[in-house]
Amino acid sequence: MPGPAAAGPAGRAASSLRSSLALVNRELCLGLLGAGDVELTLVDGQDPHHTLTERDDPRFAALFSRRGAALSGPADVTIRHWFPPDWPAA
Repeated sequence: MPGPAAAGPAGRAASSLRSSLALVNRELCLGLLGAGDVELTLVDGQDPHHTLTERDDPRFAALFSRRGAALSGPADVTIRHWFPPDWPAA
């Protein structure tokens, strides 16, 4: 059986904002983490409105702990959900 799949980084994917797109990003990444066979690293964009924390939802602790986490190898998938779009290659 192969080892864990490497998914991420979820580059420029807002996860702690109070917005509908960030909600989609959080739920997608929480689902990936819940699968248990995925490595995940998050790269939140710089935004002064990062207002959600682990105090808002206990599930966020596992998610936000993946910010800047090292993967065991190159990413297999990069998720880039950000508005406005940032099209250059990572």
